[in-house]
Amino acid sequence: IATEPFAAGSFGQVYQATLKNGDAVAIKALRPSVLENIHFDIKLLGFVARVISFGHKSSFDILDVFEKFKLTTLKELDYPLEAHYASELYKRHKDHPSVIIPRTYLDLCSKHLITQEYINGIMLTDVLAAKDQGADAEEYTRQAIGSSLSYQLIAIGELMLESMFVDGTAHGDPHPGNIKLLPDNKIALLDFGISASPPSDKKAFFKLVKQYQKIYAGNFDIEGYTWAIVNLFVRDLSTAVRTLDKYNQGRIQHQVFMAITESASSIFQSSFDDLDNLLHNNKFLRVFSTVINENNRFAFNIDVEQPEFLRATFMYIDLIGALGVKNDVLNVVYTNVVNKLESTEMATNRTYVSPEDAVSIIAEWLEKVASKDIYLYQMLSRRITPRALRV
Repeated sequence: IATEPFAAGSFGQVYQATLKNGDAVAIKALRPSVLENIHFDIKLLGFVARVISFGHKSSFDILDVFEKFKLTTLKELDYPLEAHYASELYKRHKDHPSVIIPRTYLDLCSKHLITQEYINGIMLTDVLAAKDQGADAEEYTRQAIGSSLSYQLIAIGELMLESMFVDGTAHGDPHPGNIKLLPDNKIALLDFGISASPPSDKKAFFKLVKQYQKIYAGNFDIEGYTWAIVNLFVRDLSTAVRTLDKYNQGRIQHQVFMAITESASSIFQSSFDDLDNLLHNNKFLRVFSTVINENNRFAFNIDVEQPEFLRATFMYIDLIGALGVKNDVLNVVYTNVVNKLESTEMATNRTYVSPEDAVSIIAEWLEKVASKDIYLYQMLSRRITPRALRV
């Protein structure tokens, strides 16, 4: 076992070692100081979250976000859980033609140690460092290992996204320190402390993925995109709409859909100065959150059911953006996954409330909109008729 670590993360340090049979391995050891300080740090962050939550105006519940962050952080300290998840991913993807998952030696893991196969290659951090010095990332990779960087990044993007639908989890921490590039267009994923799970309503999630496929194919449908976000993340309103549709033969969903999307389109059309920079840099979620729904004018109660998948997605997108291949890579990833899974039956968690509760949810939502933006309320109320809310 080497006496000095060759890599370090927030919670652990990694040492290179050789087993008696000659296998090269990497041993990740949990820092003792983490165990001493983490619970105090979490309590401090909880206090900060409570302070920020007072007077908070966005559509996110800060305390809920903090609780989910706390659970994710504590999972990263559970080395037995990480070792078994890494072993599961190895078995799941061991025959993948491009993506390599290191073998985990479960009999050499413990509460504070994880032992895995050592993967030789160049770290993606080295490619980013070379790009910062003026090198072309694609050319640097080709000269270093003879592989296509875009091909490798497409491979892990497709694997992560498809795994969320097919397997229910995917690697949740794709930052450059956890990715190695190998010859023959292969790419390795490392560090499995975070697993990303998709929202339970995979059908609604797939509809949002299809909207992103349209975006990166050059067809930004602001109305379809807005409704896909609402349908996936604004669960109280979506549930109320689904409930009333049982009694109104789809009329209420049509009315709410038209009310929200036409209002969003109107705001979009009148905000070109604000949108220019966001659209140029493909910041489409921010187009929704900071322009269309500025200061949460739509009074949406955004519920991020599984924040790890959003974290993993943004991390991957930021990574390929930093490497200068974002548009080309995402166009291929979304197109290939949509084409492959288009005919797959997606699970949904469609739930219902009582008709009276559904009417109350929609009425209270409109009242909140009126208190925030009377002009938006007027646009919405012109579309949603009182008759449609009768049951």
